[in-house]
Amino acid sequence: MSEEFPRSIQEKLSQEGKTQEEREADWQQELVQVGRKFGGVEFKSVKPKIKTKVEFLPAELDWNLFTEDISKEEKEKLSLMFSELIEYLDSSIITDDFADHNQRSAWEKEYLNLLSPEAQEYYKHNRLGLNFNSRLNKFCRFLVISQEDKNDTLDQNKFEQLQFFLELIPKELNNGDLYAQLTTEEKIERINKLDSLASTVIRLLGRQPIEQSN
Repeated sequence: MSEEFPRSIQEKLSQEGKTQEEREADWQQELVQVGRKFGGVEFKSVKPKIKTKVEFLPAELDWNLFTEDISKEEKEKLSLMFSELIEYLDSSIITDDFADHNQRSAWEKEYLNLLSPEAQEYYKHNRLGLNFNSRLNKFCRFLVISQEDKNDTLDQNKFEQLQFFLELIPKELNNGDLYAQLTTEEKIERINKLDSLASTVIRLLGRQPIEQSN
């Protein structure tokens, strides 16, 4: 692709003093303009039911809820998955008018690199993406399996709550074929249910940030 998208919006990203909301608005505008110019795609930003700023969420797992038998490898894995779950709740919902995922993938392969690196990350962290919104399921299942294998990894009360939350995750978010059959409105409905669960699990297992505990 020889023609490059004008970088006027991207240049704004380097300006200081912008809020996160203002930066996201810049990235969304950049995405909209690239979509319309290359492929005639309409991208829209939908306000999530829950949009929690990272600084208001527990920053890390509360290891007091775990036994000393948990391995270093498990702790590293859980820490990464927990941070990804927080990252999910701090991300946006972006819709498009592609007919199917094949069209979306083809557009991404051809034109996604025309976006600034920041806007590309914004786009990739779309709550509607199945790989992205499956993080709660993966996190909970990892903990539940570890507990069932060892029977001593996590506080029993917290373990039982996790089992309950797993049952509440919409089944389409665990099955790519089912998810692909949903309309955009149905996907957003499922995501809104997932968001409240993710927020609850983060607070259930997280250590309160210092600024909140004072």
